[in-house]
Amino acid sequence: MTEKGTSGIEKLRAFADDATELLHDVADQIELRHRLDVDEAVKETEDELGERLMPEGLEWPRFEDGEPIAYGDAPDGIAAVMVMLDGSGYELIDMPDYAVRPRGERVKRPKPEVLAADCLPIKVGDTVYLESFGRPFTVVGFDGAYLKDANGGYLRADCATHTPPDTQEQIDEDALMDAGKYVAGHPEAARLREYPTSFSAKQAMMADLLRRQRILDGVEK
Repeated sequence: MTEKGTSGIEKLRAFADDATELLHDVADQIELRHRLDVDEAVKETEDELGERLMPEGLEWPRFEDGEPIAYGDAPDGIAAVMVMLDGSGYELIDMPDYAVRPRGERVKRPKPEVLAADCLPIKVGDTVYLESFGRPFTVVGFDGAYLKDANGGYLRADCATHTPPDTQEQIDEDALMDAGKYVAGHPEAARLREYPTSFSAKQAMMADLLRRQRILDGVEK
């Protein structure tokens, strides 16, 4: 606001600043109201379309917690929702159990995949290994980020791998393999065959065996 003792130009400049600030406030309020109106209109349109698309007495499929099922839900992804025209039920295409569900039945929410350190999913019945040593661990269940075995043991999923750790015996045995067969079964060796290293099969095999030995000896991670 303007103050006494200021010049006319200063008063006009102060008035202009106050007016500009007021206009900005009004513009912000209009934009906010417009955004709220648009959001409300979109919601009302979605609700209206949902009512028109579904047979009478049949609502859009929902999970047990009441959340509507969306495209791509479930481990294998839901490709489509098929409803019975008489309103008696619905079917979720590509859902694992792939069954027709009666009207009003809720869908059990699928559990998220549990990944091992090798980024592969872990399932009940899998045999995995702790990265630091080779004792096998058969998975019978899950407890958050932990795997459970039949003996009541626990293992963090991100410390487990599907590939048993190397042993000296395994390295010694692999050293007697044909170079071509070795490279075909060991991705790290196969990569050495590619550009820019372009090793021969024998060179790639020797380099990979040395790498594995260094890791086993604790020289390299």
